[in-house]
Amino acid sequence: MNRKYDIPVLIVGAGPVGLMLACELVRHGVECRIIDKAGAASDKSKALGIHARTLEIFDNIAIADEMIAAGHKGHGISAYSGGKRIAHVSLDQIPSRYQFVLMLPQNETERMLAKHLASLGVQVERSVELSGFTQDGDGVIATLKAADGREEKCHSAWLAGCDGAHSTVRHTLGLEFEGEQYEESFWLADVLLDFREADDELYAYAGNEEMAVLFPMGHQRWRIVGTRGPAEGDAAPTLPEVQTMLDKLIGGGVRAHDPFWLAHFSISRRRVKQYNVGRAFLCGDAAHIHSPAGGQGMNTGLQDAHNLAWKLALVANGDAKPELLASYQAERHPVAAEVLRETDMMTRVITLRSPIAKKVRDRLAPIFSALEVVQDRASRALSETAVNYRRSPIVSEHRSGLVESIQRAGASGVGAWYDFAHGPAPGDRAPDVEYAMIDSGEVRRLNEVMRGPNFNLLLFSGIEDDRDLSDLFAIADSVKGRFGTHVSAHLIDASDAPQSHPHVTLIRDLSHLIHRAYGAGSRCIYLIRPDGYVGFRAQPPDQASLLANLGNILK
Repeated sequence: MNRKYDIPVLIVGAGPVGLMLACELVRHGVECRIIDKAGAASDKSKALGIHARTLEIFDNIAIADEMIAAGHKGHGISAYSGGKRIAHVSLDQIPSRYQFVLMLPQNETERMLAKHLASLGVQVERSVELSGFTQDGDGVIATLKAADGREEKCHSAWLAGCDGAHSTVRHTLGLEFEGEQYEESFWLADVLLDFREADDELYAYAGNEEMAVLFPMGHQRWRIVGTRGPAEGDAAPTLPEVQTMLDKLIGGGVRAHDPFWLAHFSISRRRVKQYNVGRAFLCGDAAHIHSPAGGQGMNTGLQDAHNLAWKLALVANGDAKPELLASYQAERHPVAAEVLRETDMMTRVITLRSPIAKKVRDRLAPIFSALEVVQDRASRALSETAVNYRRSPIVSEHRSGLVESIQRAGASGVGAWYDFAHGPAPGDRAPDVEYAMIDSGEVRRLNEVMRGPNFNLLLFSGIEDDRDLSDLFAIADSVKGRFGTHVSAHLIDASDAPQSHPHVTLIRDLSHLIHRAYGAGSRCIYLIRPDGYVGFRAQPPDQASLLANLGNILK
């Protein structure tokens, strides 16, 4: 790239997705400019639910605790039909320290992200609109229009469209937003509610012709979302209409009052086939929209931004090959496709109109929802901890076969091989594990040690392997020599034997909790990417394969 840019990355749209992308780019050392055509941040609550995987990302940038303090926790979801509870999903077994969905109004999420971005030295430029752009192999030239009509040209290396469902970036790229609009329309009411049920769960009620879902926001404030038929108009509901609907579905014992926001909306399920054209990328609602069932929309968009940021930063800083950016499409497009499929299924099940179909649903739901495997799958899907990139072109592994494991370690090799086979696979989210510090007894988490913009290389000693760790230290030296500060190495040692190395952080795992979480019964290595997913693993440790994986990404 030989052009002198005004800024490496121009971000269009200062909603939660654009703000997240800006925060992450700056954290990774890349300057950016973020614009929004609105004159002020929205004061509407909009998207509410922040799921466990998104909270883990917020924890990585050290803002999760502030958000949790300001929000309200939901620990489960109960579904009712005909006055009877037909299903219940508990979130208390999510494989994360965040075993709940956090209810936080979107305007608060945006405020906290904007404050964090400002602490990094970047302010949102408001009343600035993208009116068009051109691009070539060297960069993007965007035309920006201020509220007073003045225009300017902004030269950037890359452009990120985080500008929502009506994205100017997507329209300019000529990408079709494939999909359809649902027949039903919906109403929304943010109100104070006198309600007999506990406010630590979400409640869904299905009637003969209508349905509504109640989301607790704390301090008696609730979000209610309900359906309308095609002939019922598109005006915002009145408070008496909301009360009538609640009485019809719940049967008394509930009173809505003091509305904060009443609105009508329609929903669609749409997505683009490609997430970038040249140097212009799409994130969040600009790339995909779907039913609000399950509260996946904002979370999926935030994770788009998290995935793109570290890759774009490495390329922008000249530390990675431009081909790395193709993995954004390869990894995030299938995630959006799955979200569209699952939210569409949930929406159609909730809004069934056929009496026969409703009876089948109401009979089967209690049976299936009581199964442990269904509970586990539902909680992982809702929390987005099940999201993985196992088919990504930039993840890999080196594993010995069962016979080789037995030849190397005898009978114990069978167990070690089996444990590793069932550990986190390449592309899986890396488990966060608590462990106690030997000297102080202080409890720490693995994610705290790995917090930051680097790759993290976990060198597992193995639980019963010999104490000569020279092979692991040699791998750390080799990685340090070739990739420098881009990779931080950590020895996860199952013993209390004295160990030290200038390029390796020592983590004592005398309880073996970290080893077990990673299926590391015998010596092995894991490479954790900057976004917290497993990029590579090997048992036994294999230096050549590790260097090949990193060399496929870093220069």
